[in-house]
Amino acid sequence: HACFDCDIGTPISALAERWPALDFGALSEIWWPQMEEPAEELQRRCAAFRIKAAALGDWRHVAVVSHWGFIRGLTGHDAHNAELVPFDPMQGSIPKDSIGAHATGAG
Repeated sequence: HACFDCDIGTPISALAERWPALDFGALSEIWWPQMEEPAEELQRRCAAFRIKAAALGDWRHVAVVSHWGFIRGLTGHDAHNAELVPFDPMQGSIPKDSIGAHATGAG
């Protein structure tokens, strides 16, 4: 969600130029939200990601790079910069109050 300057991404064209071996085909040129994301939308995104991740046969061998708000929404953990956080998509969802407090900038 776009609450802070660190939530603003880099356009896909610039990322593809910098890392030509990576496939950015699944993302739009501007892939980050233009406004603060409501807690309910973050919950929906986390649930959708959990379903997609669980469907991957090799999810145990997949690394996901994300921002702290989304990581907290998935795991309930307040991650530090560059911290490795285990994620098991087969585990249940995180309580709504855990996501909502963070998505509104609190916590």
